[in-house]
Amino acid sequence: IGGDMGRALPDWQPDFGEENFLVVGKVSAGTPTYFLDDQQLVTMPKNEWELSRYWAHTTGDVVYWEVYGDSMEPEFSDGDYLATRVPMPGRRLPNNAPCIISVGPYESTLKLIHFQPNGDIVARPVNTDHELQFYKNGEYSIEFVVLGIISSYQKSEKKQARYRGSSDGNMILRED
Repeated sequence: IGGDMGRALPDWQPDFGEENFLVVGKVSAGTPTYFLDDQQLVTMPKNEWELSRYWAHTTGDVVYWEVYGDSMEPEFSDGDYLATRVPMPGRRLPNNAPCIISVGPYESTLKLIHFQPNGDIVARPVNTDHELQFYKNGEYSIEFVVLGIISSYQKSEKKQARYRGSSDGNMILRED
């Protein structure tokens, strides 16, 4: 597998107010590691995550995570917050959806997921300095689907931004 793989990245539409969100922990963007239980209450822009193209593939409440590591840069950077939901049982996710997967009893990672016909997956980093990860059917579990992000740049600069997927599957950033 090479090239862009037509990845589909999350999109969101901000509501220009602010809201407090509980971030439940940290997830590795790199080698699978244990979820870090690092709960914190953070103030972020209000969002309408149901506008994400992945909303229909998920169920339950929105759960927030903080990213650590660099394998998903530049789209997902160390310190970014992710809005996620659990995948809906029986509904097939689009290839290259950004997901948090478990690959052991307690290990997880953030990657773009490409499904193979036999149920195996290729977990792809965005950063080309990192290698593809291959998992056989039954060796992994998709725990959460990423609906959108609040980037560390936005947090530090207090800028609002709109992330939308373009027709070719690449992310577009427009500052409002």
